[in-house]
Amino acid sequence: MGKLIKQQFMEMNWKDLLPTTFILLITWSYAPFSYAVGVQGSHFNAHMGMLFLYVICIGLVVPMLMYHHFGSTLSTIPLIASGIVAIIGFSKTPLLLALLLLLPIFLLVIQMPSMDFQNSLGLITFGILMMFTVSVACAYVSLHFISWEIISFLLPVMASTWFYMAPFFLDNVSQYKFKVTIFAVILLIFTLSRPLRASIYMAIAIIVATWFVMVAKADEKPSLIIYCLTQMVIITLIYWS
Repeated sequence: MGKLIKQQFMEMNWKDLLPTTFILLITWSYAPFSYAVGVQGSHFNAHMGMLFLYVICIGLVVPMLMYHHFGSTLSTIPLIASGIVAIIGFSKTPLLLALLLLLPIFLLVIQMPSMDFQNSLGLITFGILMMFTVSVACAYVSLHFISWEIISFLLPVMASTWFYMAPFFLDNVSQYKFKVTIFAVILLIFTLSRPLRASIYMAIAIIVATWFVMVAKADEKPSLIIYCLTQMVIITLIYWS
């Protein structure tokens, strides 16, 4: 196991990994913080530091999984670290701790071939967990409460994860175009649920353009950093105020 971790460490494209992690950090946290700053009395505390470390760990895991086709032994290091950080930082909030632990557990399970999560089911589960762990946690540590209003506010984060991570989860080319179209429509619906303004129209245009690229290049190897960067731009435009 040690030799495999060392081999994957040497093979890892760190020039892409570190920027991708930073991009994911912004993508997952921008929406909840944009909501929090508009709520009177919201503030940041020591929990934010622990959550920041947790998100960095998860942000490292995701590209590791994609680069190694959901078989990254190296990813066990940040996965274990994310669990330890969650336990240390949120042991006094059991519900939030349980949510934060679900994501690394899933990212560990998804690498088991027998579980067969490298498909649309795995993608949908990943998007849901990402929103309910990282994004909801970011809102909770600054607001100290969670409501259905906040969750509905964060739905574009989940939908954009489904859409922009689809090329890495869906291998079946015959169904790929149809499923990508469904995810694009869902993202467009959630985007249009936001107050219409120039940035929303820009986001819609980029989503449509991305869909055309995904369909046209269905047989080509996707670029993780490009798709993550595009998702970050979409989230920024949707929640820009």
